[in-house]
Parts: sequence; structure tokens; C-alpha cells
Amino acid sequence: MTMRRDHFAYLMAPGLYDVFFNWMKEHPPIYPQFMNLPKTSGRKYEEITKISGFGTMPEKAEGIAIDYDDMIQGGLKQYLFKTFGLAFRITEEAYEDELYHVFSRAANALAKSARNCQEIYAHAVLNFAFDTNYIGINAGESLCSVSHALLRGGTQANRPATDCDLSLAAVQGALTRFANLQDEDGMPALIVPKTLIIPPESKFVAREILISEYKPYTANNEINPVKEDGLGYICTPYLTDKDSWFITAAKGDHDMNFWWRRKLKFDPGEDFDSGDMKNKATQRFIAGFGEWRGIDGSSGG
Repeated sequence: MTMRRDHFAYLMAPGLYDVFFNWMKEHPPIYPQFMNLPKTSGRKYEEITKISGFGTMPEKAEGIAIDYDDMIQGGLKQYLFKTFGLAFRITEEAYEDELYHVFSRAANALAKSARNCQEIYAHAVLNFAFDTNYIGINAGESLCSVSHALLRGGTQANRPATDCDLSLAAVQGALTRFANLQDEDGMPALIVPKTLIIPPESKFVAREILISEYKPYTANNEINPVKEDGLGYICTPYLTDKDSWFITAAKGDHDMNFWWRRKLKFDPGEDFDSGDMKNKATQRFIAGFGEWRGIDGSSGG
């Protein structure tokens, strides 16, 4: 498809007071605030696995042979990079006759399109956190589950038994699950929760829960039991389920990853025969998770 002068007649005539084109102030991207950003990859794909440690060391009786233990290998998660791209084409005459420098800034619109693509795919890790078709290292397990299988047996939950909306009690439950997390060998994982991730619909509730000096929704002057945990919050419009919420550990203490194969690249050009101006933008990346620990969430009530 080619943009022609007759498609943009207003831009060819003098007298417009303003043209609202990419006029809103750009804000820093959201996904780097909560996702790990490993170094740019040089491969077709990246892979992650996990290995258990050893069980708790037992007492050794005098004169008795020492016990031996084995590490256990888990599954494999492969990140296969995807390519994303979009282009535009403008006739030579339209580019020359347009009076308001809109077409000369069209590459900015491509950049905005690319950034929105990044946000959507990065947030898909959370938006599909309860979907067993979207798995990590553990086969058949979504990011948030009530029954994550441990390599040495048993299960762990990073989701309430019954999904619930964001509330003080719900946050307390998530913090308790964090405190009780075990590693693959059944030892305390000791992962510290840091950030509450919410859609805009939950922003004011989140402030009441995290910032109130006293326990919200009561007149008994009880202390707020979660304020001391010092949780911050990220409010993002890219969560598609408007009553879902998540608590994550600090970056590096969870395994939600956004991997670049190649960052955004622009390829401007000109069609020799027609004189049309063309511009193409492409990027290559993948987002996903391998390990489930470090994230706790609910799809809402």
C-alpha cells in the first residue's frame, strides 16, 4: 500500500493550525522495570534448564560410611527468536508537497509501533501466566500454579488455591507463600518479594494496601501488616485481565526474561522506478520464563 497526495489532501493545503501526529510525550518503557534483560544473543535460540542441589546433610555416625547423593536434572526451556517488522511507502510527490513535515517524522511512528510490540510480547509472560499452553522448564506447568512439581518430589504453589482480587488479605497470602518457598531439594528458597504489578484499575487499592500507616478498611487503628515489607508497585496498562495482579522478586531473583537477538533497525530507501520513499523497521527478540520461583500471582476473583 502506498500513501498518495489524494489520501492526505489536508496536508497539501496551507492554513492548518496544528497536526496531531505523535504529539504525546513518550514515557520510558514499562517491561524493563520488571523483566530480566540478558545480553543480546548471537544464536538462533537460547536454552535454559535447571539442576537440583543435594538434600540436607544427615548426621554421620562414627565408623559408618558417608552417604552419597546425586543432583537431578530438570527439563529444558528453549527461547526461539522471532522477527517483527513493519514498513511504509510514500509517493515522491506526496513527500515533496506535504507542508507540515508529517511524512518526515513517519519513522517516529514506526518506532512507537515497535515499542508497543515489545510491551505486548513482554507482558504476555504475565497475561498467560495461568495458561498451561504457555510453559517454562516444567512441562505442562504455567508460570503461576497451585502444584509446581519439585525435582525431589512434592509440590509448591505460587498462586492462591482460589483466585482472588487484590486485597490486603490476598497480598498477605502471597507474602506467606514467598516466605514458605522451597528449592528443588526442599530447603527454604529465601526469595524476597519486591514489586506488586497491577493494571490501572487496581492502582488506588494498591496504594491503600502498601502505603497506609494503619490497616486499611478498619477503624481499629491496627498497624498495616504489609507496610514493613516495603513492596513497591508497577501500574501497567498492558495487563489484559483487569483484575489480575502479581508480586515479583527483584530482577535476577526471578526468571522472566526479555532476550534481544537484534534491536530495532530502520532501512530507508527509494524505489528507483517510481521515486517512492520507503522505510522499513524490523526487530528480533523473544520474551518468556523458565523457572517459576520469584513470581506469585492471581487472575482475580
